[in-house]
Amino acid sequence: MSDAQFREIPGAPGYLLNAQGAVLSAYAARDVVVLSEGEIIDRPDVTLAKPMKPTLRPDGYYTVPLPGANGKWQYLLLHRLICEAFHGPAPKAGMYACHRDGDRSNNHPSNLYWGTPQDNMADAVRHGRVLNGEAHPFSTLTDEQAEEIRRLYATGEYYQRELAEKFGVKQGNISRIVRARRRRGNGGPITKVGSGPRRLGSVERAVSSP
Repeated sequence: MSDAQFREIPGAPGYLLNAQGAVLSAYAARDVVVLSEGEIIDRPDVTLAKPMKPTLRPDGYYTVPLPGANGKWQYLLLHRLICEAFHGPAPKAGMYACHRDGDRSNNHPSNLYWGTPQDNMADAVRHGRVLNGEAHPFSTLTDEQAEEIRRLYATGEYYQRELAEKFGVKQGNISRIVRARRRRGNGGPITKVGSGPRRLGSVERAVSSP
């Protein structure tokens, strides 16, 4: 089938789309066809259909208004409609229509596939849509500071709370950095090389105190 050829949108009789992302409203323009067996069917007449202009959302996705089952109009994601029209319905509930190249404006069927939430997140990371480290708008530490935290903690000379005070952040931030729950580009979880003199001194003081 040519990319320019239209097919009916699943669940929206009288509305058509093609692989190029063009959408037509042919709800009021239908042919009545009598088959040789005597069966009568009606189908959209593309020549009389009216083009519909998809709306570009701020997040880069296109939507198109279609009537819902209750008769109310709703804006549906164009790439999801195309994925369903050309690849069939989502195999499981909760699946995403994912873009292989990360370009939300490239809604050709060859660029779309049904993926799990994990697939969708992996795509976001691969295409640079998830900000990590100091690139994150709410980051309070640079990548160099995070690496220094990991280096100091690995010596066994510092408690997490001491590093939190030193760098002006909460202990939870330090914990996530040294356990590689954040700044994963800086390496894996930290394994301490030893207790260190400061840690031993703290233990000795705790034992000898009244």
